[in-house]
Amino acid sequence: MNLPVYDYPPKVRLELLNEMQGLMIKHGLLKGATELSGFIDAGIVETVMQTQSPPGEK
Repeated sequence: MNLPVYDYPPKVRLELLNEMQGLMIKHGLLKGATELSGFIDAGIVETVMQTQSPPGEK
């Protein structure tokens, strides 16, 4: 059984998005690549991380 793997704090990893984009181009779902970094805003995650304690801490 595979357990889910995630980073803490949970943020979108640009390298994974680029890999998915490459696969979609390869299989004809996209016509070309786009620079994805301008579409990622982790600000809300960072704000929440500043106001909440990590899981397991009380």
